[in-house]
Amino acid sequence: MAATAIAEMSQAVEEFASNAASSSTESKAASDSAQRGQVQLTDTLSAIGVLTENVLGASERARHLAEQTQSASHALSLLAVDMSERVQRFKV
Repeated sequence: MAATAIAEMSQAVEEFASNAASSSTESKAASDSAQRGQVQLTDTLSAIGVLTENVLGASERARHLAEQTQSASHALSLLAVDMSERVQRFKV
């Protein structure tokens, strides 16, 4: 009976050790996965920052282009009025 109890205890200790080793392996895998996730998150945030800068730069260039277009449009309108007035003078 004592031998059986010792055998059962020995088996329980071996099972406990095996479970502990397995838990350690799983814990290490989870930690490694979390670290990879952190790296990916950092890379993603960096890419978002670059994208934000690019969008802001494009927006500023578009605003500047709109101002230049407005200025050119105004100049062309003045030129058209001037040309129209000259044509009217020649008709008289």
